[in-house]
Amino acid sequence: MTTVPVWDLPPRLARGLDLRHWLSEQGLWFAPIRHHSPACARATLALIERVRPKAILIEGPEQYAGLMPLLQDPRTRPPVAVFAVQSADHGTIGSFYPLADFSPEWVGLREAARLGVPAVFIDQWVRDRDATAGTLARTLQQERYYAHSRTLAGLAQREHCRDSDELWEHMFEMRTGETETLFEEVFVWSALARLDYEPEVLLAEGTLTREALMMTRIKEWLTREDGPVVCITGAFHTLGLVEALAAEPADKRDGSSPRTNGTVPVRGQMGRFQFADNRNRSNAGDPGQLIRDQVPKRGYPPPPDPAVPPDNAWLIRYNLTQLDGLRGYGAGMPSPGYYQRLWDATGPESEPPPAPVRSATAVACLADIARTANDAHTADQISIAEVQAAAAQAEGLARLRGHAWPGRTDILDACSSCFVRGETGAAPALRDAIAVVFGGATLGTVPETAAQPPIIAEAKATAAKLRFVISDSTRRTVKLDVHRNVTARRRSRFLSLMSYLETGFATRVAGPDYVAGWGLTRLFEQWEYAWTPLVEASLVRLAGQAASLEQAASVRLLEEEAELAETGQAQSAHEVAALLAQAATIGLNQEAAHFRTRLASMIEQDPSLESVVGAAGALLRLWRSRDVLEIANPGQLLDLVALCLPQVAYLIGGFAGLPEDREETMIGALVALRDLVRQLTAINDQSVPAHSERFDFTGVRQALHRARIDPETPPGIEGALYAMAVTDGEVDDEDLAQWLRVGFAPGADPDHAVRRLDGLMRVAPDLLLHTPELLAAADAVIANLHPDTFLNYLPDLRHSFAALKPVETAALARQIAVNTGFETMDLAPVTDATTADLAQGANLELALRASLADDRLTDWVAT
Repeated sequence: MTTVPVWDLPPRLARGLDLRHWLSEQGLWFAPIRHHSPACARATLALIERVRPKAILIEGPEQYAGLMPLLQDPRTRPPVAVFAVQSADHGTIGSFYPLADFSPEWVGLREAARLGVPAVFIDQWVRDRDATAGTLARTLQQERYYAHSRTLAGLAQREHCRDSDELWEHMFEMRTGETETLFEEVFVWSALARLDYEPEVLLAEGTLTREALMMTRIKEWLTREDGPVVCITGAFHTLGLVEALAAEPADKRDGSSPRTNGTVPVRGQMGRFQFADNRNRSNAGDPGQLIRDQVPKRGYPPPPDPAVPPDNAWLIRYNLTQLDGLRGYGAGMPSPGYYQRLWDATGPESEPPPAPVRSATAVACLADIARTANDAHTADQISIAEVQAAAAQAEGLARLRGHAWPGRTDILDACSSCFVRGETGAAPALRDAIAVVFGGATLGTVPETAAQPPIIAEAKATAAKLRFVISDSTRRTVKLDVHRNVTARRRSRFLSLMSYLETGFATRVAGPDYVAGWGLTRLFEQWEYAWTPLVEASLVRLAGQAASLEQAASVRLLEEEAELAETGQAQSAHEVAALLAQAATIGLNQEAAHFRTRLASMIEQDPSLESVVGAAGALLRLWRSRDVLEIANPGQLLDLVALCLPQVAYLIGGFAGLPEDREETMIGALVALRDLVRQLTAINDQSVPAHSERFDFTGVRQALHRARIDPETPPGIEGALYAMAVTDGEVDDEDLAQWLRVGFAPGADPDHAVRRLDGLMRVAPDLLLHTPELLAAADAVIANLHPDTFLNYLPDLRHSFAALKPVETAALARQIAVNTGFETMDLAPVTDATTADLAQGANLELALRASLADDRLTDWVAT
C-alpha cells in the first residue's frame, strides 16, 4: 500500500483519526458509510470478511428490533423499507427506513445472518422538526449536511465538480482496486462536513441526542461480546461517536495507537488535498462530552424485545424511484437505477467490478435511455449512430476526468451532448427517459407472512381482483366503459375510492366527474394508476384511523362534514350535496343515505339561493347518473330536488337591497336556476315513471315575476330576470320594448343601464342579435354617454359583451355596420397608391396590430 505525503489536518480531525485507529485496536470497528453507496457497501462486506465480528451494530431505530427476523428472511428482497408512524400534533408523521441491494446496512443485515451473529439497530426514532402532521415522504437517513457543507463545496469547486454528489462519485464510486482504505477517506470526508456545524445546531436538531443513544448501545455490546464488533453508521456521526467513546485523551493512553501530533497519513483520494485550518475547528475541550451529556441521568431503558413486532412499523415494498436523491429523497445516492445495474452486473463482491463491466453497463444505459425517449414519440427519434456517439463521448469524458470507466455524470453529460438537438420536445422526453432508466420501477419483495395492516391487504386483494397490475410501480393507463360494463363500474369505484383517500394510486385523466358535475355525457373514463411505495405508506397512515378502505372513506366524509360547521357552512345544502355525490361516487351507500337524510331537514333552512340551486343541480346530476353509479333508491334524489323549489321561491324574494358586489354571484345562481327548471320541465314532459308532474314551478315563476317588476330589485338582477322571462316566453315584444324605453331611454341613469345590460347579457347574450329594439336601445345608451363616463364604464361593457361567442361578436359587428351605413360604402380598390401611401398604410397596419394585441383580440382576428 502506497502512502501519500502527510498533510496538515484540523487538530480535531487529526485526533479523530487517531481515536478511530485506537478503538479498532480495542475491538470496535467503525464502518462510516454514505447511505445507499455501492462503494461503501463493498467496503462494509470487505470489513466484515476481514474482522469476522461477533455482532454487527447498525444505525437504525431500535424500535424496529422486532422486524429483524423479517428483514433477514431469505424471501425478503430489496428494495424494501420499514415504514413507521408516530403521533404528532393534529395527526401522524410517517417515516421511511429504506434498503436497497447496495445499501451498506443491508449488507450488514445479510452478513450477520450468514455468520450467525446478532444484527442490532442502535439508533432512535427522532421527529423531524420540519415535518408536519401527515408527512410521509421523509427518511430517517438524512444527509443534508453534505449538500450544505462549505468545505465540501470548496473541494467540489477545486475538482471541477458541480455539487457534492458529483464529487462523491468522482472520489469514491469511481475508485479502482482495493476497498481497505475507503472508510478512512470517508471518515475524513464526513468529518470535514461535520466541522462546518456548530455544536448548538447539532444539539437543537437532535443529532447529539441520537448519538448519545448509539454511544450507550455500543458500550453495552462491547461489554457483552468477547470479540470484535462492527458498527455501521452514517459517516457524519462517526467523528462524534469516536470522540464520545474514547474518553481517555490520546496523550494519556499507553501509546498503542499511532500518535499524530496534528498530522496523519491520509491515503487514497483524500490524500491529494491540503486542509487549511482557516476556521474555528478546534472546538476547545472534549467534544465527546457534548454527546455524553445527552445521556439521561437514569440511563436508557433496555432496548425493545426482538421477539415482539412493533405495533407502529411495518416492512413494505419499496422502489428505486422513491430512493432517488434527484427526486427529493433526503439521503443516499442519486440515480439508484444506474447503481443497481452495476450491482446486478457483478454481484455483491467485496471488490469493485472491473472497468469493462462498468463500461458495458454505461453503453446499456445509453441504449435504454434512447429507446425510452423514442417510445414517447414526442421528439425526433434518437438513432443508433447517436447512441454510438454518446458512448464514445462518455468514454472520452471519463478519460478527461481521470475515470477508469464512464460514470453516472459522464453518461448524463453524453446524453445532453448527443441526444438533444435543440427542438423543444427533445429535452422533456430525454429528461423523462433518464428518470425511468436511472430510477427504476421494480418493487422489492416482502414475505407473504409479513404482518401488515388489514387495509393494505384489502387494497391489494381488491386491486388484484379488479385486474390492476400491482407487481411493479410502472404508471399505466386504463380506459373504462362505465355505461355498458358492470366490471368497469366496479373498477371505477375502486379508483375513485383510492383517489379520494389520497393514496397516490389513481389519477383521473378524462371522463365524467360526478362530484364536480362536468363531463357527465362522456361514455368513457380514463385513469392513470401505479402501485408505488407511497401508496402502501398512505394506507399505513390510514390504518391508524380505520380497518378498511370504506371505513377510512367514511371517517373522512364525516370529518369533512364536521369541518363545514367550523367554516360557517353548516347550513349549506350545496356543500352537503357535494358530500352526497362523493359518497355515491365511491359506493358508500350508508353514508349517502345519511347525507340524503340531512339534506331533507336542512334545505328549507338554507339562507342562500345559490346554495339551494347548487344543491338541486347536484342532486339532479346524480339522478341522471343513477345507473352508472348504481345508486340505491334514486327516486329519493328527485324528492329532494322537489323540496328545493319552495325554498328557491322564498329566497328569490330577498333581492331587494342586495349589494352591488353580490349581483354577479346572484346572476350566476339565476342562470343555474333557469337551466335547472328546463331540465326538470323535460322530466315532467317525458312522464318519467313514478315522477310524472312531480315538479311544480308555480311558486318559483311567481317569485321571479314579482322580483322582475319590483322597483327595489337591483339593476343587474332586473336585467337577468327580463332575459329569463323573454327566453321563456313570459315577456312579449311589447313588454320588452316598454322596459327598454324606461331603462335605456336617453337621460336614464347610465350606471343602472350598464348594469341592466350586463345582467341581460349574462343570461341571454343572443337577445342583442335577435331583438332590434334591444340593440338600438343599447346603442343609444352607449352613444349618449359622455366620453369620460364611457371610459369609466368601459370595463363593465367589455365584461358584458364578453358573454358573446366569437361568431356572435362578428354578427353583431356586421349588424352595427349595417345600422351605421358602413357596409354600403363604396370602397373602390386603390390602384394609384404611391410609396408614401404604402408606408402610411404599413404604419397603420402595425398600429392596428398593436391595438388588437393590447385588447387581446389577436387570436379572434386570426379565426
